[in-house]
Amino acid sequence: SAGLKLSGGRVDGAAQRIEIDQARLERTQLALARDAAGRIDLQQWFDSGTPATPPRGRASAAPKPAWSLLVRQAEVDRLELDYTDALIAQGKRVPRVTFSGKAKDVTLDSSRKLPFEGTVSLADGSRLRAAGSVQPQPLNVDAKLQLQQVDLTYLDPYIAPYLNLTIARGQLWGGGRLQLASTPAGVLNRIGFDGEISANNLITEDKLTREDFVRWSALAAPSVLVDWRPDQPGQSTIRIGDVAFVDFYARVILSQEGRLNLSNVLVTPDQGKAQVSLTDAAGVRSAAPMQAQAPGLNAPTAGSAQRSVATVSGAAAASQTPRVSIGTVRVASGNVVLTDLFIRPNYTANLTQLTGSIDALASDQREPANVLITGRVDDDTPLEITGKVNPLAPRTFVDLRAVARGFDLPKISAYSGRWAGYAIEKGKLSANVRYKVEGDKLDAENKLTINQLTFGEKVDSRDALKLPVQLAVSLLKDADGNIDLDLPISGTLSDPQFSVGGLIWRAIGNLIVRVVTSPFRFLASLGKDSGAGADLSQIEFSAGDARIDDEDRKRLDGLASGLAARPALTLDIVGYADPRTDGEALQRERLERALRGTKLGDVRRTNKASELTIDTVSVEASERAGLVERLWRAAKLDATALGKAVSEDEMERQLLARNEVAIDDLRQLAQRRSESVRNYLREEREIGAERLYVLAPRVGQPNQSGQASKASESETTAVARRVAFEVK
Repeated sequence: SAGLKLSGGRVDGAAQRIEIDQARLERTQLALARDAAGRIDLQQWFDSGTPATPPRGRASAAPKPAWSLLVRQAEVDRLELDYTDALIAQGKRVPRVTFSGKAKDVTLDSSRKLPFEGTVSLADGSRLRAAGSVQPQPLNVDAKLQLQQVDLTYLDPYIAPYLNLTIARGQLWGGGRLQLASTPAGVLNRIGFDGEISANNLITEDKLTREDFVRWSALAAPSVLVDWRPDQPGQSTIRIGDVAFVDFYARVILSQEGRLNLSNVLVTPDQGKAQVSLTDAAGVRSAAPMQAQAPGLNAPTAGSAQRSVATVSGAAAASQTPRVSIGTVRVASGNVVLTDLFIRPNYTANLTQLTGSIDALASDQREPANVLITGRVDDDTPLEITGKVNPLAPRTFVDLRAVARGFDLPKISAYSGRWAGYAIEKGKLSANVRYKVEGDKLDAENKLTINQLTFGEKVDSRDALKLPVQLAVSLLKDADGNIDLDLPISGTLSDPQFSVGGLIWRAIGNLIVRVVTSPFRFLASLGKDSGAGADLSQIEFSAGDARIDDEDRKRLDGLASGLAARPALTLDIVGYADPRTDGEALQRERLERALRGTKLGDVRRTNKASELTIDTVSVEASERAGLVERLWRAAKLDATALGKAVSEDEMERQLLARNEVAIDDLRQLAQRRSESVRNYLREEREIGAERLYVLAPRVGQPNQSGQASKASESETTAVARRVAFEVK
């Protein structure tokens, strides 16, 4: 039956002493409460020993000795306990607890240690077994614990002041030694634990956004040592041995300063009333003062804080961080959603199927831990992360290399549309990046290979580069359809003008500007047949000539090598002729041809078997004057002499003037120049005819306004007698 049962004992009135051999409480209900001051009403059961103040005017009587009580054996069987806490929200309160236990030598002396053993059970299946000793005032607990399926959400209100996260779900299993101690005023000043812990089905949330921060199906930590001093965090120790995670998720954000949000889990002394978001890329938000802290778990009081400020230097303030060490962390079936604000444009990656390990870490250890993680991006692209990190050290150290191969670029089409002005239709990305941060010094390598990049529809974006990115892609693609980018950067993170993302984007922008404004210098750097920096944008010709010489062939060979290395490019070929110099040369050529024709006629009249042609016959110097005069008279130019003698030079001048060059003659010359270049590239260097476009010939300067209008024209001083090229 329910109730209190007493058996055996004695009462000594003279000594004011009561002894009971056995007291047994069965199936009883009890209500306990903690008030706003943090005191449990059970503490008021014990007499403080302070004598009452006698009425005014009456002599103080000698204090009467208090009665003492001793219960040799105390037992509780299925005590149902309802606990309310004025400092905890209703939804966070512990449900009804069932307690069974035993204790020896129970007294009313709150300063005496009490040996005990007991079991606490909750309706949800949570169970706690403990055996050891407890001293009520000041609190001192030293007990061995066994935990089974303990709901971790019940602990959340008590650890909330120290973490920037909340526990939404989770079960705790484990065992070990628990030690608790408080000051004489009842303020908890030590929490100790040494044992093993397993936490299953855990979900933690960001206090501000209520988004999942870290969760897992199973965690095993066979060795956990905690020595926590709430009023002296710098004197605290958290030492965790090897840890194994299974089926875990983490929301990781790398800030613009290169700091991981994982380092913000603990509330720091300099955080003040601001609350830090662990899942919001905006980071720190202005917020209302933090949730009231439970007495017994308080940070230092105002008075102690003032004393600290007066006696502790800024450097010593850093010592308020507890010493934390973690053994090898092994992960399996992991998922990390990573947002990188370090890089611009910022991006978010979903890393899945993560498996691997991180070696031991410690906040006071300078040697970083080795990292080896493998996985995939979006369950598709293979990923490998290797290197060294120490996120717990006061001085930031990260040296990580990440290699991903074959990421499908259409997945980031939205980024491409915003920053390049085009959606991505096709392509794969392989990346080999390394970031080393030591203190505030950054050195980074970004080696990217983009395969078969094909842009889709154009996107209107004010953030897009105002450059011909399509041409840039064609210039950067090699014969296998790959674009190889090597973008090293370095700088000081504390410099307010330093931006990692800005440097990377600026490097990409500068590369695009360089290749699209000087495409032929870029092609020259690729070709094996011409030196880097050679001008391949045009071929110059002698006046009146359409033949290419050895110097021209060297340039064309370099251009052909560049085109072979960039098969996506096509080449526009434009021939030019100069009315003045080319016109004079054509007039001279016509005169020389007429002289040779006159001589050839003389040769054939005397030797009909001669095999000479107009191109092979030559005019000797001794013959020239006579032939010129014959042509001059045949043209009936002698009538203008009026019987006066005319010199050979004057005759030539008049003959040249008579041979006026038409605009069509100049166009034909320009066309022959284009075709001679096209034929060499097509027949000698085997560049496909479908890539070579001969444009309409042009006479005069390429741009009558005197301003270059095409990229190729800006690379060199325009020459009128030439063939100019433009890549597309």
